[in-house]
Amino acid sequence: MTLTNRFVLICVILGAGVAAQTGLNWHIHGGSGLQYAELREPISALPMSLPSLSEKVSERQSMHWIGKTNAHEEQIRKQLPFEPDDLVSRTYRRGVDLNLYMVYSRLGDDRKHHPEVCIRDVTGAPEDLEARKILFIGGDEKHPVQRFRFRTSFSHYTTVYYWHFTFPRIPRAGESILQVLHQRGSQPAPSITVQISTLAELDQLEAIETDFLVSLDRSLWKSHLPEGTVMGCDRMPITLLRR
Repeated sequence: MTLTNRFVLICVILGAGVAAQTGLNWHIHGGSGLQYAELREPISALPMSLPSLSEKVSERQSMHWIGKTNAHEEQIRKQLPFEPDDLVSRTYRRGVDLNLYMVYSRLGDDRKHHPEVCIRDVTGAPEDLEARKILFIGGDEKHPVQRFRFRTSFSHYTTVYYWHFTFPRIPRAGESILQVLHQRGSQPAPSITVQISTLAELDQLEAIETDFLVSLDRSLWKSHLPEGTVMGCDRMPITLLRR
């Protein structure tokens, strides 16, 4: 093969490669961006009164978990490193007090929060590893919740329940798996982070785990979450920057 023929062959190969790359880029960027399901109702519309499922009711107990918006809700909103699309910070009570924190982000920024980072690593609170456990709300393995317990003062432990909801994408006509994979990487799914914290003693946690968690879960699925939403409690890789 002459030098000229080799040069022509190299040009043909390079041209084919550029054309293939251009065609691939055109294909994966073609069409509209991914679309995801929307909340049916804002999470801030969650009822202030959630029904208790417990049959054990004393004269001093209500048949409902009664909520109250925390005074520092707006302060929490302003301190977040992203702009939340909806946020809830409340105290609920029915014999035992608990704090409910929920944040919704259309960009999935809420997932950058995790108790292991925000409580253990940032504040230095030691974790009681024996209390760590994955619970399944109502015994349903598709509804997992991660339980943590941290020593937050000399005389108190804080128990934390953490999970998140990830919204489904809306399929498009004629889309390919390459388009879906590329756009998923550049456009995270909307999600909701839920965190419940309480200073309750270990023998008081049953009321939260078998009653409040179930009542909250039912209310969210009934009125707020779109069909196809996935519930999980795994942790995203998070970078902690110290100054």
